[in-house]
Amino acid sequence: MVGIESWLITSTNYEGELKYRVGS
Repeated sequence: MVGIESWLITSTNYEGELKYRVGS
């Protein structure tokens, strides 16, 4: 379960960073 949680958090952070870079 921990692995999935870490993956979910990493995926969310990556998506947020990607949107931020594209938005800039």
